[in-house]
Amino acid sequence: MPTSDERVDLHFPKAQKLCGEKAIGLLFEKGEAFSKYPFRVVYLPLPELREGEAAVRMLVSVGKKRFKRAVKRNRVKRQTREAWRKAKHAVEQAVGASDKFRGLHVAFIFCGDGLPKTADVERSVAKAAARLASAITAPAQ
Repeated sequence: MPTSDERVDLHFPKAQKLCGEKAIGLLFEKGEAFSKYPFRVVYLPLPELREGEAAVRMLVSVGKKRFKRAVKRNRVKRQTREAWRKAKHAVEQAVGASDKFRGLHVAFIFCGDGLPKTADVERSVAKAAARLASAITAPAQ
């Protein structure tokens, strides 16, 4: 937990949102994945960053197959982004402390049934963030 002098940045600016066909295609082509219900998490550690790019960038995907109504899809995306905003500092610290990686792209793909409760989403995203942080800091085999 940070001290009173060290403030954790809880913002989620546009620079931290993963967009662009090339970046997303590379993430799904070469990235690694794991499941943390109700999400499938795909991530790609990056050895270098482009100029002005945020160290950790993420995207959320909720399929139309799960929820036909856009209102429900947007609700799940909003819950996920909010949970990530609160839990991302552990991943950012791991990337910052890593000698091998300079950045990370992450995708959260919703795979659950029904509308999740906010507490469940926050718990799952926090566990996924902890796993991402440990994957970044773990030595290569």
